[in-house]
Amino acid sequence: MIVQNFNFKSPDYSKILSKLQESKVQLNFKRNSISVSINIFTVLTFDLRGFLIYGIVDGITFKRGLGNRFLKLFRENGEKLRFDLTKSEKSNLLEFVKEVTNFAFKKPTETNNHESFTEIELKEFEQKIISKKISDYDSLQETYDAIYSPIMILPPDQYLALVVQMTIGCSYNKCSFCSFYKDVKFQLKPFEEVRNHTLALKNFLGNSIGLRKSIFLGDANSLLAPTPYLVKLLDFLNKEFKFDKKKFNGIYAFIDNFTQNLKTVEDYQELERRNFKRAYIGFETGSQNVLRLLNKPGTPQIAKDVVNRLKESGISVGVILMTGVGGKKYFSEHVEESAKVINEMNLDKNDIIYFSEFVSYGIQNYLDLLKEEKIEDNSPEDAKIQTEEIKSRLFPNWQEKPRMTKYEIKEFIY
Repeated sequence: MIVQNFNFKSPDYSKILSKLQESKVQLNFKRNSISVSINIFTVLTFDLRGFLIYGIVDGITFKRGLGNRFLKLFRENGEKLRFDLTKSEKSNLLEFVKEVTNFAFKKPTETNNHESFTEIELKEFEQKIISKKISDYDSLQETYDAIYSPIMILPPDQYLALVVQMTIGCSYNKCSFCSFYKDVKFQLKPFEEVRNHTLALKNFLGNSIGLRKSIFLGDANSLLAPTPYLVKLLDFLNKEFKFDKKKFNGIYAFIDNFTQNLKTVEDYQELERRNFKRAYIGFETGSQNVLRLLNKPGTPQIAKDVVNRLKESGISVGVILMTGVGGKKYFSEHVEESAKVINEMNLDKNDIIYFSEFVSYGIQNYLDLLKEEKIEDNSPEDAKIQTEEIKSRLFPNWQEKPRMTKYEIKEFIY
């Protein structure tokens, strides 16, 4: 039996380069990015500093995070696969990018200047892109690492947020299913430290900050901070950044369901008045038995109360629900109770329900709890079935339903 190592699947760069002379080349200059298209099928997108941020080459998608992590994504036999680029793969990609852009700027078939940049500005963009070396990308990573602690997770609609890291880690950090902050001591940063961190971010991103669509207060459950602290921070952010449809569309954060009952509707209204738009809560399940297996504090009722309090204040919510948890024993209970509690939340079209399909491989604490109680684990297929069963029970008579979508943790890159 031949086992193929998909991790080493790479584009045929030489084939594309050999046909450049006969290719149709399109340059697109937009407000926050520049793209080079070769016969439509090869697309490279850069920020205004000239760094590659996204690419499609020979059927493989490439993404680069702020910290210079490169991810490749492709489909094989109907399955979506994701891998980090090796050092040599990254080098090959960037060498290809340099050759393509050198050619593209010399012999474009079509140029679209969507923002009416001047000829001088267009020339500057060209020089920034074609002059980039691998060492320039490496220096990005060094600066990023000096500004940020590792950013482990964001809600999918916040992948293009500017993360302002006001907390480090998670205040609880004992859930059986999560290892994101295993060796990280939780801390709420002093305001002055967050202020300096934010100014360093602005300097680091320069004119590429326009690619960021919102501000996210990281890390986990940062809304546990005292209301006066949050008000002071939001006032500062509103002074430093412009919030409108063309700039940042608002401020967002995770919220927990075990300390947030300390905040009142009036507290949340103070945040809402300062462009705070949505809080994301790890609801996980409506079953107290499943919540116990997840070793997560709080109750489904508390989570519902927190959500309804946020909604009363004018803040929208992202409710994160796990499927595939609880094992065979609590399969039906998880479905029924989760749907019941979510239907009791005062949600509308401005809210989001995220379905995070859980696969327990390697999550030893959770597996140990299942084994201790002699509970058979769910399969990935069971998680998919639960997702559909819960969806079918939600919002039967609602006209303004929240958006429902998958939470693909493996696709996260920042």
